Amino acid sequence: MIKQFKRILAPERICCAAEADSKKRALQIASQQLVQGLEAINPIEVLEAFVTRERLGSTGIGHGVAIPHVRFAGIESTRAAFVQLQKGVDFEAADGQEVDLLFAMLMPDNSEDAQANIEHLEVLAVLAQLFNDEDFCREARERCDGETLYELFVNYPMASAQEAASTESNNNDSAV
Repeated sequence: MIKQFKRILAPERICCAAEADSKKRALQIASQQLVQGLEAINPIEVLEAFVTRERLGSTGIGHGVAIPHVRFAGIESTRAAFVQLQKGVDFEAADGQEVDLLFAMLMPDNSEDAQANIEHLEVLAVLAQLFNDEDFCREARERCDGETLYELFVNYPMASAQEAASTESNNNDSAV
């Protein structure tokens, strides 16, 4: 079980089979999902923050996955949304593969808070392991409603994801 996701993700912030024809449109959908229930936060400002972050370097991590994430004033704790696209869009990922899965995050803009920084890095590390697991990615692409995708995130056996990451690492080591 992955306890971080129970705190930061909610079924209502999961969008299935979304239609996007560009990276910006995919980020717009993620922005809209992230601000659900936050009347004080404008989704356009979140989108602008994502676009600015993407100019620094793509958050496309490969295998059809992107993890756009930004620090944002006005939120108290890390907040996540998941977007499953009907078809991939160019995200300028290092492997050149189009992105069809986005796990977007807003983090509080308190970079001096060591605990918040640690949590942020831990969540990114867990996401990297999950999205490196072919079985997890296959399920994330096949499930078609927010509740079952939420259950996938919170109940996926982390040992399986860690094993997949270890296998991938060993395969990369032997290729060198």
